[in-house]
Amino acid sequence: MLSLIICSTNKETPQWLVDNIKETIGAEYEIIHIDNSENKYCMCSAYNEGVRRAKGEVFCFMHEDIKYYSKDWGKSIETHMLNSEVTMLGVFGSTVVPKDFDFRFSGFTTGHLIQRTVRVTNPEEYVLDGVHWDVNGPLDKVAMVDGCWFCIKASLFKGQDAIKFDDITFDSFHLYDCDICMQVNQKGGGIYVVSDIVLEHFSLGVFSEGYLEGVVKFLAKWNDKLPCYVEGIKIENCQERLKKFKTSYERMLRMDAHTIRLRKYFAAKKLGESVEPLSKEEKKALCELEFRYAKNAIKYAKSDDEAQKSFDVFPNLPLFGKCSKFQLLVKYFFYRCLKS
Repeated sequence: MLSLIICSTNKETPQWLVDNIKETIGAEYEIIHIDNSENKYCMCSAYNEGVRRAKGEVFCFMHEDIKYYSKDWGKSIETHMLNSEVTMLGVFGSTVVPKDFDFRFSGFTTGHLIQRTVRVTNPEEYVLDGVHWDVNGPLDKVAMVDGCWFCIKASLFKGQDAIKFDDITFDSFHLYDCDICMQVNQKGGGIYVVSDIVLEHFSLGVFSEGYLEGVVKFLAKWNDKLPCYVEGIKIENCQERLKKFKTSYERMLRMDAHTIRLRKYFAAKKLGESVEPLSKEEKKALCELEFRYAKNAIKYAKSDDEAQKSFDVFPNLPLFGKCSKFQLLVKYFFYRCLKS
């Protein structure tokens, strides 16, 4: 049996998610709902409570903002877990965990995850990112997986050397996934990214100050075990690539700070509230974010006609420049003509 453990902001699991699981899982399961509507738990303490209640042979830890598309994905989990080398599964991970920044931005990631890219000016508008990949691919061995969805054999949570979500060190909602992966690694367990379980994650998340605190705590706790990487990778050959992606990671954090401010700005404007004017840097960030959204709308459009409409949706983009209507035209030609 599978135990699906969900830390929820609702008193009950949303009915649409209950129905989605029932229609797609294809295996015996139980839902362990952790009511966190009053912010009683951090993610680690919620999952520890879920582990205490769970009765299955495999524990599946999942966010509540996901949707399953694969039929019989529960049977897929059970089949994969029959392999003695497999102790943990995820849908997005990395073969390398750097010693000075988050694995999600390492440049060594692999994943089979449909991700929503939400428009910063209107959270009701989004495009689906990452929908073109082979669902018949092999298991990819990784060093770490993302926390939006992962499964672990229940046996790892039992005995004197059992793993446990560290709710002392990680007392918020960040880096709990990295820490539990490192615990699995220390036990010699194999962590893998699956390709035959298709799900959609509704949120990219926000890398807030709490996130940065979590990164610092994680790197400090596991300092002597990092970098961590799968067998066969020569870490000395990865240094230049890691250096490049660390620069991108630092830039992403700066952009995310602008994103938080811009989301609040447009939410307040929608409610008719007075707002402080955007700074020059915020206007520049807005242009870049709108361009990124338009680019993804073109890339993942279901038809050329749908892709062409993206040009009409973004009238405020400049005609020329790095993030401009001209560059969108270049992207259209690349994605809709050369890549088709």
